[in-house]
Amino acid sequence: MVGHSDFEALEAIFEHIAETVADEEDGQSARDIFREWIGTDGGEITVLDSPEVYRRSESELVQYRGRFDSWYGIDASTVRPQDFQNGLITSAATAICAMLGDGDTAIEAERSIVGAVYCDIDGVEFSEQELQAGDVMVELETVRATVSPRELRRWVGATARVPAECRHSERVADRIDGPLFLDGSLYPMSVLPNVQFARAINQQRSTSQLVETEQLGTAAKAIQSRVNAIGTLMERDLPVVGIVKTISTSRVVDALRQKVRTSENPPLLPWAEDSQFLADVLYHDEPRQFSFTSWLVRTHRDPGARGEQVEPLGGFDIPAGYEPADFRRAFFFVRLPRGIVFRVEAPYGQVDTPSKRAEMQMFALGAIAEANGAPMVVDRADELARVPNDVRDYLTDVLDITEPVQDYNRDERFDFDFDSNDTHYA
Repeated sequence: MVGHSDFEALEAIFEHIAETVADEEDGQSARDIFREWIGTDGGEITVLDSPEVYRRSESELVQYRGRFDSWYGIDASTVRPQDFQNGLITSAATAICAMLGDGDTAIEAERSIVGAVYCDIDGVEFSEQELQAGDVMVELETVRATVSPRELRRWVGATARVPAECRHSERVADRIDGPLFLDGSLYPMSVLPNVQFARAINQQRSTSQLVETEQLGTAAKAIQSRVNAIGTLMERDLPVVGIVKTISTSRVVDALRQKVRTSENPPLLPWAEDSQFLADVLYHDEPRQFSFTSWLVRTHRDPGARGEQVEPLGGFDIPAGYEPADFRRAFFFVRLPRGIVFRVEAPYGQVDTPSKRAEMQMFALGAIAEANGAPMVVDRADELARVPNDVRDYLTDVLDITEPVQDYNRDERFDFDFDSNDTHYA
């Protein structure tokens, strides 16, 4: 327990930090840097319109909620990765499509369930297969050590969650009759960089064409499923919106660093992550006001193995009538009245003109303003997909061939619950 003297010492630390920072001269504001630099050359990100920050009241935005009678949301909940004394690491995920409105609620009864297992036990080998459990078909994915040992636990969780979410979106895409909201990015950012890296390495080793998606494993096949789903919805003129609630990237900040590095008088960029920078860009102190940026787009990813700029979704099978550029992630940032910043994404093919961008932005903001948070159908999807703690514990007990490894902070001190929101890497 913190005593009086401890409290005074802690207070002294933070008072010193505050005084030191306050004594420094202010540099160029985040908002000015955004407006002046985000549209210049360099980095992976550029603007789709003149870079600007806007502000609207909740009452103004709610009226743009849209013309649809049915709204859909996809989410997955993960049975947290558990490692065992014999070296096993396991996880599982269940994905659902929630519906609000006048559509067929039977769609909510369907599940896409995926299990994942990592096993490096001599003589034991798992194969990817389908298992029948009552009326439900379950897929089992095996995890191979393509990441560092410290990343294995996270990768096992992603190997369960990502295919469940992506395959479920493809499964329902031709049946829904309204906008689809994804709880997270359009494409699973927890695995996409690994797929792109593997593709670049394979291309470097061979003079042949890009390696087929099927050969790149579970993660690439899952992303292909999401591309297929988005293509189906774009063909049917149904909006696809990704709501990233936890921003843990530095892509915008990194792009700015690339843009300013050749300047003779570059601005200071003290922000470590996009969440810091965009919170500063969008800051205001007026209650019940939403502030948001104009649209940005990720035009390419880091140079490939041969130094060339690479199309983010290049190499995937693109639905007929579209180009890989149509599936780029276009996005803007919005700050809610309570100070939280979301990244809102849409496929570039749905926002490739100023009028489409304005319509999609107001539509998405209307859904966010109505809930003063993630759109209601996203919260419903999260609720329906959630795996109760007692079920999670029971499933761990089924593996009575070995004992789970206990973690004091995770299992005892904080009673950690690994749910759908904990695995959404932005």
